[in-house]
Amino acid sequence: MSKSDGIYRLQASTRKMNPLVSRAFLERERRRDPELFAQEYAADFVAGGGAFLSYQAIQGAIGIPKHAHGRRVLALDPAFHRDCFAVAVVCKVDDGFYVEGVVIWEPPVGFGDAMNAVAALVKKFEPHEVITDQFAAAAIVDELRRRGVRCTAVPWTAQNKAEAFSLLKASLNTGRLRLVDDHRLVRQLSHLVATPTALGFSVEGDSDDLAVAAALAIWRLTTHTPGRILRPIPLPGPGNWRRGLLRRYMGTADGWPGLG
Repeated sequence: MSKSDGIYRLQASTRKMNPLVSRAFLERERRRDPELFAQEYAADFVAGGGAFLSYQAIQGAIGIPKHAHGRRVLALDPAFHRDCFAVAVVCKVDDGFYVEGVVIWEPPVGFGDAMNAVAALVKKFEPHEVITDQFAAAAIVDELRRRGVRCTAVPWTAQNKAEAFSLLKASLNTGRLRLVDDHRLVRQLSHLVATPTALGFSVEGDSDDLAVAAALAIWRLTTHTPGRILRPIPLPGPGNWRRGLLRRYMGTADGWPGLG
């Protein structure tokens, strides 16, 4: 506690304020994210605007060792005119994540050409699931379906984007993330910056499309249970069958028949 200009200030760590919180838990949190630990558990409110990821940690994660393939997700961060169109392929191996491949196309990107290229990547990597965010989702899902690729549109909000990048950072800091040796991916990850917001923080860079696609895939692999589906709930009143159902749907690779 200190006193300055008549104002009392108290700074105390979680351990001091709540001895019931175990040292083991605090140590796990410190290893996951040292910067966030300092703020959340050590009452050290550092200024925002610094590099989100350690460059040394990124360099140490480069290189994909031989591994037995687990569940694999191919994630799209689509754009066509002003931003780049990015693709990341991430495989879950035990409790870690391997970013096995990334592709980026500079604008302008032809829609049909992009869909053909994505279909070719699906054939090459054979992912268990293909996902995209909400940008142009209906057109992308439809065009990929025409090419024999089932794609699931997932919501990409400020909240789950922050969660996704937190998962990526925790995996990197604990040695559970491996990266394909791609200079564009390394550069984008190295230039990510975290900015405090009213809801927590946001992460972005001057060019972050590959980083976003990788984070989206890691988030999906972490939060999604394959094959789980909740039955639609009938809504009262007349109407078209599609409009008469509330889709309580937790995206699976198969989807709910007729609700594409």
